[in-house]
Amino acid sequence: MRSFRTFYFPDSNELSQAYLEKNQIDLIVTNYTEYITEYAQNIDYLLLKTFPDDYDWEALEAKLNTNFNN
Repeated sequence: MRSFRTFYFPDSNELSQAYLEKNQIDLIVTNYTEYITEYAQNIDYLLLKTFPDDYDWEALEAKLNTNFNN
């Protein structure tokens, strides 16, 4: 277990499998389905709506709480 968490906000030009591996990304949060199919085969993810609603924010909070408590 890592003792700290880092959040990354890459733009579409930065995002690649190498970027994910280099930064040890363990959760992808996006509203772009193609990122999930291209990059999230071995990484946990959360797919939000184009305009996140209360359900999306609650799902994100639950996912982060789960990941932070591991």
